Amino acid sequence: MKYTNGSFFWNDVETVNNDDNNDADKSSLNHTPVFYQPFSQILISSITGILLDKFLSIPFLVWLCLIFVAVSLWLFVHWKGRRICATIFVLITCLAFFGMRHHCFWNQYTTNDLSFYAAKEGKPVAVQGTVLELPRLLPPVPDNFISTDERTIFTINVQKLRDTDRWLNVTGKVYVSVNGNRTDLMVCDKVLIFGELAKPGNAQNPDDINFAESLRRQRILCTIRGNAPESVSIIAHGNFSIAKIIGQIRHHAKKNIENCMQHESATLAVAMLLGFRDGVEEETQQNLIETGTMHILAISGLHVAVIAMSLRFLFLFCGLSGRVTAILTIVFIAQYLLLTNMAPPAIRAAVLVSVVSIAAFTGRRAYSVNSFCATALFVLLLNPTELFQFGAQLSFIATAAFFWIPNVNVLIELIRRSILRNNNTSTSHNNNANDLSAAALIEQVNLDNSILYNFSAKFFYGVLELFIISVIIWSISSMLILDRMHVFSPIAVLANPLIWLPLYAAMLSGLVAMIFGSMPIICGYIGMIADVSFDSLFGLIAFADSLGGHYWMPSMPVWWNVVFYASFIFVTIMPLRKPTKLMMIGFVLIWFLIGVGSFIFADVVRYRSDRLTMEVLAVGHGNCVLITTPDKKLIVYDVGCISSAQRAADILSRRVWRLGKTKIDVILISHPDADHFNGLEKIIERFDV
Repeated sequence: MKYTNGSFFWNDVETVNNDDNNDADKSSLNHTPVFYQPFSQILISSITGILLDKFLSIPFLVWLCLIFVAVSLWLFVHWKGRRICATIFVLITCLAFFGMRHHCFWNQYTTNDLSFYAAKEGKPVAVQGTVLELPRLLPPVPDNFISTDERTIFTINVQKLRDTDRWLNVTGKVYVSVNGNRTDLMVCDKVLIFGELAKPGNAQNPDDINFAESLRRQRILCTIRGNAPESVSIIAHGNFSIAKIIGQIRHHAKKNIENCMQHESATLAVAMLLGFRDGVEEETQQNLIETGTMHILAISGLHVAVIAMSLRFLFLFCGLSGRVTAILTIVFIAQYLLLTNMAPPAIRAAVLVSVVSIAAFTGRRAYSVNSFCATALFVLLLNPTELFQFGAQLSFIATAAFFWIPNVNVLIELIRRSILRNNNTSTSHNNNANDLSAAALIEQVNLDNSILYNFSAKFFYGVLELFIISVIIWSISSMLILDRMHVFSPIAVLANPLIWLPLYAAMLSGLVAMIFGSMPIICGYIGMIADVSFDSLFGLIAFADSLGGHYWMPSMPVWWNVVFYASFIFVTIMPLRKPTKLMMIGFVLIWFLIGVGSFIFADVVRYRSDRLTMEVLAVGHGNCVLITTPDKKLIVYDVGCISSAQRAADILSRRVWRLGKTKIDVILISHPDADHFNGLEKIIERFDV
C-alpha cells in the first residue's frame, strides 16, 4: 500500500480487489499512518507564539531571554542524547522566535516615524516620498452626495516632512488617497504631496472592519488625503531598480489587457490576473459573494495551480525532461508571483508549487502536509499578522480541506465491488438466466477498451472529483465565510464545478492577452477570444446567482469558529492517528448543536430582561438607530448615509446578525432625505421586514 495526499483513503486498487483482505482494507480506510512531518509541530508552536504576543503583549526582552534559555538547554540535552527533550526545546525556540517576530512587526518603529507627527483630527502637511506600488483608481461611490470624483490610492515610503522653512528627515510607510486620476505615477517615482495627515480611525461600531488595524498589518500607521490631482507632483523619476522594473512590467501587462479587451472584460481580467480589484462593479462582486465564487477575484492557489498545470503540460509537450520542467515551472511561477505584487495567498501557492517541483527534481517525495506547513511558516515569517487576515485564513483552510478528499478511483472501485457482491447474493436466490444485472453491465462495459469509453470514464471521474472537491471545501469553509460575510451559499457546491472549464479558458486567454496584447496584428483576435471567455464565465456566475440558493443569516459565535477551525487544522496537520469518520461526524454535529444552543440561550437571557434598549450606530453623515422593546420587538429608526448607502446597510446588517436575528419587526423613516433612508433597499433584501 501507499499513502496518498494525507487523506483517509489508500491508493491501491489491487488491494481492494483482493477478497481475502476486505476487513483489513475497511479498517485501513479509517486511519492514517504516522509519518515524519517536523514542520507540523513547528507550525503549531509558531502559531502559539504569535497568539501569545497578540493577546498578552509580551516584551521583546522576555522573548529574547526565552530564546537564549531554550537554545542553551537544547544544546545541553542534545549533548546528553535526550532526543525528546531536545525536540521540546526546539519547539519552545520556534514559539519564542515567532512571538518575538510578531512583537517586532507590530510594535517596533523608528523614533522619527511620520506617524508620531499625525493626529486623529488631521492637519495639513507637505511630504516627500517614494512610490511603493502602482496607483489604483477607485470609481465614484454610488449615491455619494458628498463627492462624485474618482480617487487614486497608493502607498509611499516617506523621507522628508516640511517644517516651516526646513525639511525634517522622517521614515515610514503612508497610505495616500487623492481625489482624481493619478495613475500616471510609477513605482520608485519621487513625489511631493500636499495633503492632510491623520491617523486612521478605529472601528466606530462593534462589528465594523477596523481600518486602522488592517493598515497596521502592512506597517502603515498614518494616512494622507489630497483634495485634487495637483496635490501630488513628481520630483524625479526613480533610478534603475528591481522594484521599478517589476512595477513597469505590471503597468505594461495591465495596459496590454486594456488595449485588446473590452472595458468590462478587461476590468475583470486585470482583477483576476494582476490583483487590481477596485474597478470591479458592485453588482458583479455581489454575484460572486452570493454564489460562493468570490475566490476567483483573489490571486490565490487556484490561479497559480492553473498556470503551473499549463506550464507543465506545455513543457512536457515540447519534450523537456521532468527535471527541466520542474526548474522552469519554479522560474515562471516566481515571475508571476512578482506580477501579483506578492499577494499572501499567491505566495502560499507559489511556495507549495516550488516545494513539489524541487521534490520532483531531486527524485524525492513531497509529503503534502509537510509542504503545506512549510508554506504556512514562510508566509508567517514574512508577515506574522497574516494569521488574523480573512483572506489568508480562507486560503489555508481551503487548502487543508484537500487532505480530506478521498481518492475517486478507490470510491468507484468500492461502489463496483458492492454492486458485484449484491449481484452474487441476488443470483443465489434467483436463477433466472435472462436477468441482466447492473454488475453484468459494468463487467460488459469494462471489457470495452474503445477510445469513447476511456474518454467517457475519464470525463465522468473528473466531474465526480470536481463535485467531491467542491462539496468538501464548501462544507469546511462555509462557516468562516458566514462569519465574515454573513451569507450561506449552498449554490456554491454546484457553481464552482460548473465554472471550472470557462474559468480555465478565461485565465489562459487573459494571460495570452497580458503577454501579447501590444501586438497589433494578433491583438484583436486575442481580445475577442478573451472577451468571449470572460463573458461566458461571469454570465454563468450570474445564471447561478439567478437560481437562488444563498441566504443572508447570522453566523456562529466567534468562540465557536475558533474552536472548530483550530481543531480542524490540528487534526489535519499533526502526524497522529486520525479519528474515525464516525467520531468526526459526531464531533461536528455536537459542536453545531452547541453553537445553535448558544443562540437559544442568548434569546432566553434577552427575554428575561424587560428593558428597552437603543443603539445609535455610527454611519457618518446620516442616521441609524436600532431599538429593542421589552416585548423583544426589533425596531429600526432610519437607515441611511449621505456618502454611501451600502455602508449604512452593512453597519446595520452586521449588528442585527450579531444579535442572531433575521427579522426586523418595524422600520421607521423620519423624513425623506437620502441620508435617512437610502440604505433601506439593501435591508429589505437581507431581512424579513
